Amino acid sequence: MSKKRIMIVEDEWIIANDIKVNLLEMGYDVCCMVDSGEDAIIKAEEVLPDLALMDIHLAGEMDGMQAAVALRERFQIPVVYLTAHADERILHQAKLTEPFGYLLKPFENKELRFTIEISIYKNKMEKDLLAAKERAEEATKLKDKFISLVSHDLRNPLTALQASLKLLQMPGFKQEAREKIVASATKSVDRLMNLTQELLDVSRFKTGKIRTRSRFLYAKSMVAQTVTIFEQMAQEKNILLDNQIPENKRIYADKILFGEVLSNLLSNSIKFSNSGSTVEIYMPDSMSTTIAISDQGQGIKSELQEDIFNYEAQTSTIGTSGERGSGLGLPLAMDIVKAHGGELKFDSAENKGTTFFAELPNVSPKILLVEDDEPTRKLIMKMLDELGANIEVAEDGKDAMKKINLSKPHLILSDVYMPEVDGFELLDFIRNEKDLKGIPFIILTVDHSMELRQKAFRHNADDFINKPISKEELLPRVEKYLL
Repeated sequence: MSKKRIMIVEDEWIIANDIKVNLLEMGYDVCCMVDSGEDAIIKAEEVLPDLALMDIHLAGEMDGMQAAVALRERFQIPVVYLTAHADERILHQAKLTEPFGYLLKPFENKELRFTIEISIYKNKMEKDLLAAKERAEEATKLKDKFISLVSHDLRNPLTALQASLKLLQMPGFKQEAREKIVASATKSVDRLMNLTQELLDVSRFKTGKIRTRSRFLYAKSMVAQTVTIFEQMAQEKNILLDNQIPENKRIYADKILFGEVLSNLLSNSIKFSNSGSTVEIYMPDSMSTTIAISDQGQGIKSELQEDIFNYEAQTSTIGTSGERGSGLGLPLAMDIVKAHGGELKFDSAENKGTTFFAELPNVSPKILLVEDDEPTRKLIMKMLDELGANIEVAEDGKDAMKKINLSKPHLILSDVYMPEVDGFELLDFIRNEKDLKGIPFIILTVDHSMELRQKAFRHNADDFINKPISKEELLPRVEKYLL
């Protein structure tokens, strides 16, 4: 646990140094000592302490109360006053600046420690409450957006569906007319389903119920799967979907969530494209982890461009064939890309088209090899070279634990029999840590017994490779979990 960092603002050097010694004995870190309010503000911006102990009467033009207000407003740093003055006027003025504590000199160390701990805790609670308030306000705005959708966007297809069902109940319609009514009703149901799913996705993502589970994926294959979903929709509008993603280009993403992003962007491109045009999906030059989707459609109106990623703004427009949307898809897509550590950008011109750029971080596969036998380590590393992955080595389970805590690997290859911490103890450690338990773990061992194999899978190992290890057996297993 890191030490709390305290700034001392006191113009009497002997007093300041005495406070410093006492704070160090209590286990605090005195990050700086200054003798004026002006210097306190300059230094606070540089070191950002957890708390400031502030004398009220200071050298310079700015007194302690003025400095305290500046620290609170600019940097949200809590202040505890230290003063030898106890008159009512000073006390009243100090209260107006909302300090976190007020100590009269001389004071006991026990009193100082108690005041510091309470002040830091109170400041943390205030920050947590403010963050909760902001989340609640965002949730309220989102709720208002949902209510607006329910009252307007959901009502329209419901009304159309109701009208279609009433028509079907009326006698005298020929079969061809009935088929058209059923087709219209089906479209209304499809729209209701899509809107409901978007509402659920946004709600679940915003409440933290959806988290990214990224893995390495071939970008062309992932785009091809999305294109297949929308081929019929594109064909109905005579639009060509052109997947130009190069072969063997990898991205690091959550297959389901990033698939939602691609689906949203591709469906929008089709929706706003004209008959006979082409939608291109490609990787821009020098942007090997960015997928661009470009259309030649109607573009985004300039007055809407600033708000297209805003849940609260009404930015949905009608497609070239009368298609309607909820306005939730692009804000959700932006949230998903940001959750990946990336960015969603666009370039659009009215009546010329739009290109969206889903930019993902450039992540190289990282393998942790845990093996205490040096010749075996070198042999396995040589086999893994052609994968283009970063290989980190640990000599035993204990060493592996330290390295995993510093940098999380995408795959672990581990021997079983090692000194201090063996392979099964390491595996149990991984599976019991919330942020690590999803890491694929492959057991490597000279023990060919069925008992050991069963034990490996009881401990939730993902795979099992017997030594001596061959390249033909190792690489497909590794690629299985990295790609």
